[in-house]
Amino acid sequence: MENKITPECLLLNLKKLQIAFPDITADFVLLLEERLTVNNFNDHQLNFAVGMTLDKCDKKYLTIADIIKNKPSSMPTGQTL
Repeated sequence: MENKITPECLLLNLKKLQIAFPDITADFVLLLEERLTVNNFNDHQLNFAVGMTLDKCDKKYLTIADIIKNKPSSMPTGQTL
């Protein structure tokens, strides 16, 4: 499993967030990228966190914490549960 977020995954998820939350600013995106790095997100965790945020966030405005708090604590290694 990759330990970093790939540029393609980041762009795809940012696009999803910008569609759902059109008021996101460039500064928000820069800070989000920083916080994802500091919190050691990888592609799988980012996809999961953004999906959970889109499914469950019922606020008009998105916060970085809304995404970070949805990071799964551990991810399966590809085995079926």
